[in-house]
Amino acid sequence: MSLERESLIAALNTISDVYDEMVDKAHLLVTSYWTEWKEENKRIASLNQIPGDDSYVHIGRIAPRLKKSSNTHRVYLVWTDYKVTAYRKFQNRRSGVDIKPSKRNGYTWELMSKRANTWERAFFEKYEPLFIKLRTVLALIADQISMLKKALKTI
Repeated sequence: MSLERESLIAALNTISDVYDEMVDKAHLLVTSYWTEWKEENKRIASLNQIPGDDSYVHIGRIAPRLKKSSNTHRVYLVWTDYKVTAYRKFQNRRSGVDIKPSKRNGYTWELMSKRANTWERAFFEKYEPLFIKLRTVLALIADQISMLKKALKTI
């Protein structure tokens, strides 16, 4: 094996380890969002509200999740709408509709406010800046991994 190939393999292994660490950090952030979100939903459900009342507060609808592509093995941080509909009522409770970010600004509160409840804004504004940084880093590292794999094929 040539020296160039060995150095590319070592670089690929190192970058893959860094990518896995970043995915673990993203998983921790998503998990912490979910725990806070579930606690707030439990608090709202325990209020014994009457639907249609002026002070009625709906349970949460939007939450982030990690989505792994099967063919590229990239991990994406996406927001998902978990609204219960007549169709989704009989499906898995974890199924939801991924919210597509705007091409120019990504995920913004203006985009989310069409689906989310007003109390979810605090959670969104707390976690989305962290998710923006993680999305950027994950995309850059995944690009480097794919370029290194292509370089290994040519050598």
